[in-house]
Amino acid sequence: MVSFISQTVLVTMAALLQQTGFIQIIGINLNLVLIILVPLIFVMRHWLAYPALVLWGALLLSSSSGIDKVVLTFSLLLLASFILSKVLPWQPFFNNFVFIIVITVIINLPHFFLSALLINVVLGMASYYLIRQIYA
Repeated sequence: MVSFISQTVLVTMAALLQQTGFIQIIGINLNLVLIILVPLIFVMRHWLAYPALVLWGALLLSSSSGIDKVVLTFSLLLLASFILSKVLPWQPFFNNFVFIIVITVIINLPHFFLSALLINVVLGMASYYLIRQIYA
């Protein structure tokens, strides 16, 4: 229970920082929720906890009262990654790498920047290492 609460706080902080746009690298607003939620896939012990975190992150990222297509796509991709992580035979480190690349490319398709992909991959891998150290 304590780990779920701390994970919820982590997702909340990431979503709020992402919404403010204060943290930018090379003029690119970081996708902090992606950087936090993908590595959390590999440390979640209860199968309902991860969808709850994704829903919470999506609610915090929604800027309007309606359903935002990008946030919905983002959430569905995270849930698909969660399901795929249980059946893919690769190491979690490699799965994390692939999931971050695929989600970043799909979310940013209309205006894709290679620099955004590189930043997400580097920060996502660092986040993976830290989250594995804290929650595993």
